Parts: sequence; structure tokens; C-alpha cells
Amino acid sequence: MKRFTKSTKQRLPFVALVVLFVATFSFGSGSVGGGGGISQYGQMYKQGKAIFFQKVACARAECAIKKSDLNASLARDLVASLRSKDELKAEESSSDKAVANLVGNEVEKVEHYLSRRFNL
Repeated sequence: MKRFTKSTKQRLPFVALVVLFVATFSFGSGSVGGGGGISQYGQMYKQGKAIFFQKVACARAECAIKKSDLNASLARDLVASLRSKDELKAEESSSDKAVANLVGNEVEKVEHYLSRRFNL
């Protein structure tokens, strides 16, 4: 049986340290349980954005708002219209007309998108 030489004994702690270092970075990254994908609110944001740019703001002539006109002020008006969509109003604003064709949970999703996008 071969015995370790003096130089091998001196290198053993260095090799162990390198193995420990590599193992720490390869197994230590990430979170416990792995990736879970997009959260519920991330999904709402994506859906609200898609609905908003399909039904409210787009490049087509029948859309109430041009995509290029969207800014924080307009988003604030649209969110206010979404929140009061079912209330009786004496006069409709242009924002009310823009969100009039949203139905069901589309209202909540678009409101979530605009609120998150423009920090409202």
C-alpha cells in the first residue's frame, strides 16, 4: 500500500478548500423549492397589459386611446374611471368611454396593470 508523500499531504487541504468552494456556489444559489414561475399578481399584470392594449389603447382607429398618448396623468384618469365604472354619472368623460367595453374581471386586471405601471 502506498503512503502519501509529504507534498501530497500539503496539497490535500488546498484541494478540499477548492472542492468546498465549488460546491458552495453550485448548490447554494437559488431559492428553496426552486422557481415557481410568475406570481398571481405578475400574471394579473401581464393579462391586464394585454387586455389594455387590445381593447383600450392601440394603433387601430376604433380604439379610444392611441398607444403613444398614454402617460401617468391619463392612466390616473383611466383608473378613476375603472373604479367608478358601475356608478351612475351625470356626464361621461373621455376616460369613461375608453373603458366602457371592458367586462367582468377585465376591469380589475386593467386597473392592476395601470396602477402598477404608473405607481398610482
